[in-house]
Amino acid sequence: MLVFESSQMDVDRAVELLRREGVQFVFVDEPESQTALLQQRRLEGLGRLTGGIAHELNSLLAPVLTATHLLKDEARGGSARSLLDTIDANIRRAASVVKQVLTFAGALEPKREVVDMTAFLTDVAGLLSETLAPNITVRVETPPGLWPVLADVSQLHQIVLNLSLNAREAMPSGGMLTLKADNIQTDAAFAGNVPGASPGRYVCLSVVDTGAGMPRESVEHISEPCCTTKKPTGEEVGVGLPTVLAIVRGHGGFIRVDSVPGRGSCFSVYLPAAGIGELSVAPAELEFEEGKGQLILVIEDESRLRSVVSNALEEFGYRVLAAPNGMEGIDMFAERCGEIDMVVTDLVMPELDGATTIQRIRAMSPQTRIVVMTGDFSRLTHAEWRALAVQGTLSKPFTVETLLMVVQSVLKNAPHGWGAGSMHGDVTRNSSSIVSA
Repeated sequence: MLVFESSQMDVDRAVELLRREGVQFVFVDEPESQTALLQQRRLEGLGRLTGGIAHELNSLLAPVLTATHLLKDEARGGSARSLLDTIDANIRRAASVVKQVLTFAGALEPKREVVDMTAFLTDVAGLLSETLAPNITVRVETPPGLWPVLADVSQLHQIVLNLSLNAREAMPSGGMLTLKADNIQTDAAFAGNVPGASPGRYVCLSVVDTGAGMPRESVEHISEPCCTTKKPTGEEVGVGLPTVLAIVRGHGGFIRVDSVPGRGSCFSVYLPAAGIGELSVAPAELEFEEGKGQLILVIEDESRLRSVVSNALEEFGYRVLAAPNGMEGIDMFAERCGEIDMVVTDLVMPELDGATTIQRIRAMSPQTRIVVMTGDFSRLTHAEWRALAVQGTLSKPFTVETLLMVVQSVLKNAPHGWGAGSMHGDVTRNSSSIVSA
């Protein structure tokens, strides 16, 4: 095989010579190749930079989110609680943005968690009300007892926001945008008439607008790569709807589109309802039991987060030992090994990192229950996570409810961690997980 740089000779003449000799050839435009390589390296560097920044932001947000929940429990006045609710909602939105940055950086894989769809749609509606034009009214319709779904929250946001922005384009003079969700049990007859559908239990998430609507031919081509419901402006991205379809299919769901010209459109996203076994990560209405004086060692170098985590655990009846780094944590554990019921430790710490700290604790007491807190699960490979044999994880920032749910569940489960060959969870894919034998 011969390789020619396009700057060395006339390209047409080179092609003719090579064809006569029957030689395979490759043309390389050297300047463009170098530019592409440099661009790739810049993007890799940008990914590492953004991943590091996002991890630091998660560490800053974690104590604020946890402390806000503690203050809400103590707030007596309605105005004070309202302000705390506003702070809490904005912290959650900031955390969601950070997680999207981590996904861009390749430091966070898409993760599935049990999602309360009523709470999710209410949060999204609040965001849309602030974002869309004042002449568009946003409302939410959900029934009591709505089933939860197992989904990636960031991708759910992407679905609803994409469809809502398309709906906005269909209502230039304003109108009504409705976010609905219903429990749907599909049968074989229904599945046979809907492409991609299967019989089963679904939560049907619908985005309904009162806009211009679409003709039948547009609906039939809705999933094609360059299809868009927006009017031609020369600035269309043209991938929003196919992206939505890809996300939905990735979750095991399907989409139906109903539209009437002049009356509006309804995009219905069917997502499989979470199974009974998947609800172990705690539905929203879970009531937490008071601790019974169990002793928990908290190892965290960020003083504010260490303080609020300790306070939250103590308020719910646990006793707490707090260490500012891995070295002191190991010393505390060695002194009171027989008393400590659980260790909650950060992963990234100075002097001694969390992984090494866990290994040394395991050497003293292999059966100790351990929960890891981190804002960046990509610091360790999946094999390294399995080797640590932790019983639970907490993704920064986390709420008091998530903290208590994980602690309560891990304390109830047998302290065996991940056995060889067992796959009780993929720690890199869960914002908070409980691993039991």
